[in-house]
Amino acid sequence: MRQGCYSRQAQPSDLAELLALESQRFVVDRISERSFRRWLRLEHEGLVVTICDDALVGYLLLLRRKNSRVVRLYSIAVAAPMTGKGMGRALMKEAEAMATRWGAGHIRLEVQASNRRAIRLYNLFGYERVHDLPRYYEDGSNGLRMQKTL
Repeated sequence: MRQGCYSRQAQPSDLAELLALESQRFVVDRISERSFRRWLRLEHEGLVVTICDDALVGYLLLLRRKNSRVVRLYSIAVAAPMTGKGMGRALMKEAEAMATRWGAGHIRLEVQASNRRAIRLYNLFGYERVHDLPRYYEDGSNGLRMQKTL
């Protein structure tokens, strides 16, 4: 990760920047303000933000179910100016470390089939395509389910 950058658990004061990043990076299937508020209110340990020079430049959201060894990487986003600077890789490492601490055996995610950049990143980390998801997203676009054994 870049010098001057660090990750921490998201806080309620991050809400506006989380929403701005979400609207910047996603056209469909955005996380709603209501959902972010709920995770922030619960102090959800799986909502982690990356801060660089006092600005929120990325986040990841991991979800887990009680008594399940599968963790879901629900969302990950990096601000456009930080793209290509290793932030996505750093967030993926953080997600996998967190899932391992939680005792997960697998980490699973869904990605838009046309998002080649994200798919390359997931492949780099050893994720494999396990299902095609026709018309998975609200705009009718296809998705892929990918998984990695930890």
